[in-house]
Amino acid sequence: MALFISCALYVQKSVCTAGRQFATKLALAAEVVEALPIPPTIMMIAVCDGAYARYGFVFPVVSSGRQVLSRLRSDTVFYDLPPARKKLLIIGQEKGYRHEAVSHAMVTIERLGKETGLWDTVIRTDTEALTRKKLEYNAPNLNDFDAVLFFTSGGLEMTRSRRPTFFRLCTTMGKASSECTAPALHSRSGLSTAL
Repeated sequence: MALFISCALYVQKSVCTAGRQFATKLALAAEVVEALPIPPTIMMIAVCDGAYARYGFVFPVVSSGRQVLSRLRSDTVFYDLPPARKKLLIIGQEKGYRHEAVSHAMVTIERLGKETGLWDTVIRTDTEALTRKKLEYNAPNLNDFDAVLFFTSGGLEMTRSRRPTFFRLCTTMGKASSECTAPALHSRSGLSTAL
């Protein structure tokens, strides 16, 4: 059932008189729908012709919490959904000398992931997540990440027996791992052999 509730008068731009502000049909239709006093507990669906299935109508109506139902226009373009974001674990553990480059680098990597939309980052300063075993409080472990990035100074808190196990896990799970080093510290702390 359709019920006439409101209307708006469309005047062509070329005929618009001085003092009268021009508005497109889409903008007028959106104003009419937005002006309806609909309680928040009621869902309103604007059913319209395909001519109104355009940004100038759909965006303001949907932004006001209402729904739009229309046929697809012949010039509609479909886009693939973006690929799932990867999950990156950064281990930024420091032993001995504390270098400010480590924290800046970790935050920069996290920011790059957010800005590009390619990955989400979890930053840890310990090695607890370097296991496939279920962790306390449902903390993430290696099963939850696509890659591991090490940015450390000094050796990691990993027993000698655990190191080969970790690298074997990375190989068998197809996960990538990388090590970053601060060049100024490389020769002093033996970072290239930290793992």
